[in-house]
Amino acid sequence: RPHPNETDISVYQRFIDGMDNVSISKDEDLLVPLSQAKMVISGNSTALMEADLLGKPIVILDVFNKGYASFSNCFKSVRDARGLLHFFNRLDNKNNGFYLKGGAYLNMALLINKLVGEAK
Repeated sequence: RPHPNETDISVYQRFIDGMDNVSISKDEDLLVPLSQAKMVISGNSTALMEADLLGKPIVILDVFNKGYASFSNCFKSVRDARGLLHFFNRLDNKNNGFYLKGGAYLNMALLINKLVGEAK
C-alpha cells in the first residue's frame, strides 16, 4: 500500500506485474486489505503495527537500502527478492489469515490509547 500522498504508484506496480495473487491497496480502510492479507510487506509504515496486532506475518522490504529495519527490531527485514522468498517459504501455510481475529479492533484501540497517553 503506497503512502496516501503518493500519486504515482507505477514503481510498485512494476514490482508485482505478472503476479495474480498480489495487489496494491489504495483509498480503502486499511483493515480491509490487512484482514485479507496472508502476509504484509512494507517499507516503513504504521500499517506494520496494525498488521502485527492482527497477527499477520510482517516483513520490511528495504530494496532502496534506507535502513527502515533499524527503526524497529521486532520485524524481520529483507533487502531483495531472494530474502523475501525465503521469508515467504518459512510461513506457516496453515494460517490463511483471511479473517480478523477476535479483539483486533480492541487491541488497536488499546495501543492507540496507550500511545496517546504516553505522548501527553
